[in-house]
Amino acid sequence: MKKFDPYRLDRKLMKPAAKETALLRRDGFEAYKISLEKELAAYCGRKYCVLTNSGREALRLAARALRPSGGTSAFPDITHPSLAEAVSGPGFKPLPLDIDPATLNLSERALEEAAPRLDLLLLPHMFSTPAPVKTALRLARRHGFALIEDASQIIGGGLGGKKFGSFGDASVFSLSPYKPVSSPFCRAGAVLCDSPELLKKILALKPPPPRPEALPFIRVKLRRLDETLAGLRRVNRLYRKELAGLEAFFPAGISDLAQELPLRAPDRAAAEELFKKAGLPLERPYMPLHLEKYLPGKFPEADVYWAGAVHLPAWPLLSAAECRQTAAAARKALEASRLDPSYVALDLTYRCGFNCPFCFVKNNSLLTPGRKELGTAELKRLIASFAGKRRRFYVTGGEPALRSDLPEIVRAIKQGGHSCLITTNAHALGQATVKKLAAAGADELVISLHGGPAAHDGAAGVSGAFRQVAAAVKLIKALPAPRPAVTLWCTINRANHAALPAVHAAMAALEPDHIAFNHLEYVSDKDLKATAALLRRDLGEKPAFRSSQRLARGIDAAAVAAGAAAVKRADPAVKFYPDLDQAGIKAWYDPARSLKKAGRCAGQWDALWISPYGDLLSCQPLACALGPAADPLAAYNGPAYVAFRKALLRAGGFFPSCGRCGREPYQPKKRGGSC
Repeated sequence: MKKFDPYRLDRKLMKPAAKETALLRRDGFEAYKISLEKELAAYCGRKYCVLTNSGREALRLAARALRPSGGTSAFPDITHPSLAEAVSGPGFKPLPLDIDPATLNLSERALEEAAPRLDLLLLPHMFSTPAPVKTALRLARRHGFALIEDASQIIGGGLGGKKFGSFGDASVFSLSPYKPVSSPFCRAGAVLCDSPELLKKILALKPPPPRPEALPFIRVKLRRLDETLAGLRRVNRLYRKELAGLEAFFPAGISDLAQELPLRAPDRAAAEELFKKAGLPLERPYMPLHLEKYLPGKFPEADVYWAGAVHLPAWPLLSAAECRQTAAAARKALEASRLDPSYVALDLTYRCGFNCPFCFVKNNSLLTPGRKELGTAELKRLIASFAGKRRRFYVTGGEPALRSDLPEIVRAIKQGGHSCLITTNAHALGQATVKKLAAAGADELVISLHGGPAAHDGAAGVSGAFRQVAAAVKLIKALPAPRPAVTLWCTINRANHAALPAVHAAMAALEPDHIAFNHLEYVSDKDLKATAALLRRDLGEKPAFRSSQRLARGIDAAAVAAGAAAVKRADPAVKFYPDLDQAGIKAWYDPARSLKKAGRCAGQWDALWISPYGDLLSCQPLACALGPAADPLAAYNGPAYVAFRKALLRAGGFFPSCGRCGREPYQPKKRGGSC
């Protein structure tokens, strides 16, 4: 038996196909074709079926029969190029839409946003995984666009008592090689519908018939489809068993009926090279159609897929030995490129001398009296474990300058070849500490400042707080070069929201290197409840964070928008995190609205957060403890973090409570760059 033979099933079915070929010759091509069309239509629960010479032709026929004048026609950015080609003729405007990272199918959010302007939607079920059919049908009814279901990869499956291939105005199948129902010799396809009027339109387009030799195999494979699907389940389940512990590399929602198992490899080229050297096959990933067809738009999830897509073959008669050999190569490739974050957030302490009402540490009670903070030696061991790769360290708290060993920690970071940013309120930044931090090599100090003297002192709850910031900035700027850069950082809050130009003037008067504002980060009651339900369902964990929507009470979004615009006009170099337009600001400060971000939290794949007590955290805002950080890189790839990432992907890339997180990783372009 030939190893890794994709046509093994076809070779097994040669004899039964030969019997069908004899029937074809006896009955004649047209009669046999009509009989097979009825059989396929009945199997899917459709009234009519027309066989064609390819799935590509079936798509073209359905599109032109439903929308003869063309129109805006959408399809997922990750799919076979024939979908884009079916709606690229005169009158058609192709519109690729981004994908859901959990299923690699069409993103429901992208579809919701595009629906009002659509004339036609082509909806494939990629990787035998159901696309959002119910959402598509609901939106089609509301907005009046036509729907073509491409069930080529999911034939045999169903939803709500109906077979896939029965949804929408029309459905299509590619019956070409490699599909569960196919011919090994030549292409074939089918278009199905329930409307006699639509059938007439399809037939009027003179569909080219399949070659006769394709039909016997299609009938044989249709009749033994349950056995084929059982083989696919066996192969996929064996792969998942052999790759246990590496679930972070799997899209969370992929079906166990997939004929190719997609993985996300951090280094796709290295993985492909490893398979090539081992003489093992890989299936070809799908190039995003916006790249292949030069179509406009932004597709962050499709681009993420393309950057790391490695597809394992999952043919129904693949042997257990072949599965294990392929899985071993995949494990080797994935473990060689395990997640290795480039950004490390180090909370040195949650103690702080200030009492800012909007403080995240305070609102979520992250300070735990009685828990021992990591000592200097423990912190140095942690930092040493990140050797071998230059990283961006973000040293924060609480107030990290309350730790007398802060300069020593910074020196250890810099000796490891990393960059180092420190956030501080300047309360404990005396002249000696400033000089020690500069001598240790600190790249940047980000100092909190929330207004002029009275406003800042009021926010901090400490008399003279503004004066301490001014003194610290003066001390740092007086140091000889190279000195740390100074960024003044303002959190927009109830006390200063209507006076942002005045806040900016007070900051600019101190002549820092950089000025930045961040919009108030808070969690609404609604988003807390939704996130808590997801964490309980997927992780069995109660969230550490609390609702903080009270902090937004009294903030006038219009005043924030006007003030932000005035600051930008006065000083275009000022940064806002996130940088929102007027509509975005209005939505941000409305706790009744849930904000959904596009894409996924990249920090969970490239950033690592450590608490003062030695916990590996998902991030400070969510504060999900995901194991001890004694061996941080092992824990980052460990089962707890893998489970967390899977839960995050199932939630769509962000939990509901992440909607008002404006944090971005520290990414200086050069020493002294801003955050």
